[in-house]
Amino acid sequence: MSKLKKLLICIFNSIIVGPDTMPTAVFNILVLYNEPSTNVGAISEHLTAFKKYSRHNIQLVDSLAAEKLIPDLSPFDVVVLHNSVHFTRTSHLPKSLCEKITLYDGIKILFLQDEYREINRTAEQIRRLGIQIVFSTVNRDIGKEIYHHVFLENVQFEFILTGYASKALTGRKVPDYEDRTIDVSYRARKSPAWYGEFARQKWLIGERFEKDTDRYGLKCDISIKDVDRRYGEDWYNLVAGSKAVLGTEAGASFMDFTGEVQKQVEIYKTVNPQADFAKIQKRFLQGRDGKTVIRVISPRCFEAAALRTLMIMYEGEYSGILEPHKHYLPLARNHENMDEVVAVLRDPARAGEIIERAYREIACNPRFGYRAMVNQFERMIDIECQKLSKSNGYQTKRQAAVHLARWYDAAKLARKNTGLTRGIVYKHRLARGLQRMEERVHAKLAGFLPAGQKVLLSGFFGKLKIILKRILLQN
Repeated sequence: MSKLKKLLICIFNSIIVGPDTMPTAVFNILVLYNEPSTNVGAISEHLTAFKKYSRHNIQLVDSLAAEKLIPDLSPFDVVVLHNSVHFTRTSHLPKSLCEKITLYDGIKILFLQDEYREINRTAEQIRRLGIQIVFSTVNRDIGKEIYHHVFLENVQFEFILTGYASKALTGRKVPDYEDRTIDVSYRARKSPAWYGEFARQKWLIGERFEKDTDRYGLKCDISIKDVDRRYGEDWYNLVAGSKAVLGTEAGASFMDFTGEVQKQVEIYKTVNPQADFAKIQKRFLQGRDGKTVIRVISPRCFEAAALRTLMIMYEGEYSGILEPHKHYLPLARNHENMDEVVAVLRDPARAGEIIERAYREIACNPRFGYRAMVNQFERMIDIECQKLSKSNGYQTKRQAAVHLARWYDAAKLARKNTGLTRGIVYKHRLARGLQRMEERVHAKLAGFLPAGQKVLLSGFFGKLKIILKRILLQN
């Protein structure tokens, strides 16, 4: 929607808006996000979608830049905390900004992801900040199990997907199947053992599949090393240049409500670096791993469908969206059907049927597009606004002059934001470089130390990491 059209709607609604016509109002919405995270394509697309599809005036501001840019939140009708912001960490959301959000009396919305860690701390922060609407990516049927806290009973939880189909990727020109030089590609991070058995599948599929590549004469590009990770265009080019990609459902099977298990496992791994998953699971997760399982479709599924790349994946629910043999090629968890998988991979006609069906029914389906996500977002704002209107007349007496002043202030804010976020990205990269250096030094020194001193060394570098981030990332 053009700025001029938004402005005209804004003036119109400022004059005539009332409780019964509230859903047509145009609001100034502040979306706080983490700029360094936008190198991940799915995060960048998610943020861009707000500006692209919303009828409202959207301002995207880095949460650290907001410290200098926004002394007062009152010019905004709605404040949104994006899932790229670790909103329980002061390194992402400074205390002074938290105080402003707490005191802010407008609509406050939170987008969450990776909801298996420090759940109690997350719930407490939702209460402290006074969040009214939470967009969660967990399975709808286990939402109450995870967010069981009594003080959250008045918070509205909406359930959304972890990712959506991008129009930009759907319309992208990609190589024909036969012209792609890589048979199968995959990237995954070796997740910590405290994520549970379910999350372990993400990197096991890569390890097991790679062992069979020579036997079948496949040309693969598979890695679970951090140094081999790809982002943005590099990632899209890898997927589009591959006949197939591996995949699993996103999620975890252990819910760390207090964060204590994570700490204990990290200390144990420092002292016993060779300890395998089975040993850690028995020691720390016994009887609790698998009690509650988050199992949802991954954003990568939409990327692969849009780029017309065959998905070879462990069979699962995939949020009720993907069906085996129809949208993806199922791979047995013990890989016993590798012969069948490779036969389809080498048959352009059979592979093409699955690829085209996934492209047509998933990537091109409006239900799974970013516009659908934004529509859901706007519906919740309308509902919350109507609730507030009945109780305190929220936004029922907005004046055109005030709203025009807000519009021009927002334009100035956008210009200033650009310069500040560049500085924040630079500082973030420097902080990451120092962190990698610290990790290498820690790894070398740890080999010469007894168990007790390894824990002390780990604790020292942990504190040093926090201090470095605070120095480098402060405004």
